[in-house]
Amino acid sequence: MVIIMNFCECAPYVRYARSLSKYDTITSVLAYDMRLFACSKGSCAVMVGKEKYNMLAGDVLFWRSGIEYGYTECSEDLELYGCNFDFFQKNSSVSIPVGPEKAGVFYTKPILDNTHFEDCRDFDGCIYAKNCSDILELLMQISAEYSAHRIFYKQVCSGLLKQALSLLVRHKAIPAAKNKTSAEKIIQYIQSNCAEDISNSNLAKHFGYHPVHINRIVRDYTGMSLHKYVLFCRITNAIKMLSETDSTLTLIASETGFADSSHFANAFKKFTGKHPGEFRRG
Repeated sequence: MVIIMNFCECAPYVRYARSLSKYDTITSVLAYDMRLFACSKGSCAVMVGKEKYNMLAGDVLFWRSGIEYGYTECSEDLELYGCNFDFFQKNSSVSIPVGPEKAGVFYTKPILDNTHFEDCRDFDGCIYAKNCSDILELLMQISAEYSAHRIFYKQVCSGLLKQALSLLVRHKAIPAAKNKTSAEKIIQYIQSNCAEDISNSNLAKHFGYHPVHINRIVRDYTGMSLHKYVLFCRITNAIKMLSETDSTLTLIASETGFADSSHFANAFKKFTGKHPGEFRRG
C-alpha cells in the first residue's frame, strides 16, 4: 500500500548504516527499503534503473526501494557512507539489516516502505546532488551512532537522517545522464496533467519516444508503472482538495481525473487504506 503524508510527518527509521569500500559494492540488485549514500573518497558509478550517476567525493545520491541498482567503475580508494531506511517507523520491528536481492527473489516479497510526500515530490524518484559536505558529515555521524549502539542511538540516527534529507532537497539535483533531463520533464508533465488522459502512447507522441521506453523511464524514476504513478498523482491532488476545500467527492473525483465518485473512492481506499470521507473526517 502506498503511504502519502507531508514531509513534516517524516520520522525516519534507520535500519542499517555503515561505510563501504570498493570490495563491498554489488551489482544488479533491488532493495526493500530506501537508500541514501554519499561518497567521501575516490569515485564510482552507480546505476539506478537505467540512469548512471558518476559519484565523486562530496556527491550524494538517494533512491527508492524497488528500483534495480548497482555499483561499477569503483576506484581503489573508494569510500562511501550511507544508510538503509524507511521514511517512518511502521516497520521498525524489522530491525535487522534487510539485504538487497536479485530480481527473481525480490519480487516474491513486499517492499518495506512505499511512502510518498504530498508536499515534496523530489522523493518520488532519485535525487542526485554534488558538493554536499554537510550531508556527508551527517551520514558519517549516523554510521558512527549506529555502530556504537549507545542509549537512544535510534532516535539520534532518525534526527540526523531527517536533517540530511531536508538538506538534500535544498541542494539542486543535477542530472547525471543526457536523458535525465528528459525523464524529469516527463515526470513533471505527468504531475501537472495527471487529471487528463495520460497513456504510454500519448506521452510517446508528446516527447518523441517509443511507448515502451516511456514506461521504462517512469518505472526507473519512481519505482511505479506509468498507470500507478498517474493514479498516485491523482490521489495526491485529491488529498490536497479533501484537506483544504469543502468540495464534494463528486467534484473532487471530476477535477482529479476519475470517471466518477465510485472509481475515485475505490482507488483512494486502495492507495491510502481509507475512504475519502473517512480521510476528511480525520
